[in-house]
Parts: sequence; C-alpha cells; structure tokens
Amino acid sequence: MTDAAGGITLSIDLFRTTLANCDAWQTLTETDNATDAKAKTYRWALPRPASGNEHSRSELEGYRPYCLVGVSPEGGYSRTMDSSGMGHAYMGSGLLDVLLVRSIPTDEIDDEAEADLTWGNYVGEIVDDLCGLGGVGGYLAMTAARVALGPYRSPDDVIEAEGYWQAAQLAVEW
Repeated sequence: MTDAAGGITLSIDLFRTTLANCDAWQTLTETDNATDAKAKTYRWALPRPASGNEHSRSELEGYRPYCLVGVSPEGGYSRTMDSSGMGHAYMGSGLLDVLLVRSIPTDEIDDEAEADLTWGNYVGEIVDDLCGLGGVGGYLAMTAARVALGPYRSPDDVIEAEGYWQAAQLAVEW
C-alpha cells in the first residue's frame, strides 16, 4: 500500500492515529490498543466488496463499528502564507469529513430512545477525546471538531440490505 505523503493524505492519517488513541473509540470498537482501533478506520471508503458492486449485509455488519475519513470537498485543504519579520512559511489547514458508523446492539433495536442515548454518548465522548488529543505532538493539530450531521439511524428502506445501524458525520478542522 502506498504511504501517505503531502498535506491531504498526511492529515487523514494523522486523524486516524488521533481517533485510534481515543478511549471512547477503543471502547466502541472493543479494542484495547491504538493499532487495532486504527484498523477500524478507513480512508474515504470501506474496502471493495468481496463480490459484486455492493457490500452484503454481513460484510457491513462485520466492518462495524467503523470510521471513514476524507478531505471535505468544501475547503478540504489549503496552504496560506504566514509571514512575520524576515521570514515566511506556508501553513497548511483543512477540513476533514468523518463518518462514524456502528451497528445497533440487538438489545437496543426495539428501544430507539436507549439506542439514540447510547450512540449520542459515544459520539460526544469521541469528540471530547479528539479535542483532548488535538494539541498533542504526533496527533492532528485540530482547531475545531463538531457534529455536522446526526446522530442518525438506518432508514427503514435499507434495514433488510444493511442491517440496523447508527451514524454521525463530524467536521474536523485543522
């Protein structure tokens, strides 16, 4: 696999590392280390389906929980000159679109209020954890993290093909 190089893919990989070190993400993914937690994050999309053009329900359920991260099509990456005194440098910044998805646990499928509360707790704790690591060396230097969409759940018309899931889209500025 090609290594990340340049501001776009390096920011994505730094985010993946940051998320993997979040306690809430490790709890959600039922992993006990950052390496295993990072394996539940993907650049832009899930791996290709085993056969055909679409993932089967069992494939999707096997990936969950997962995170997809990519550069936002609106202001996703820029370099701006920052000059002071005798020198100058171009500072990178950008906006990442982050999609968090989990399967709804079987004991919460018929209790939407409980499922929404549990998922909302995870999403909020993940955002809090991200912000706690955002200024630490080795992690993405985030300037803001917000829930841009959701939390929301699988619409009735996709449950048969995709199963019961919940998602939230984050906007992460760096």
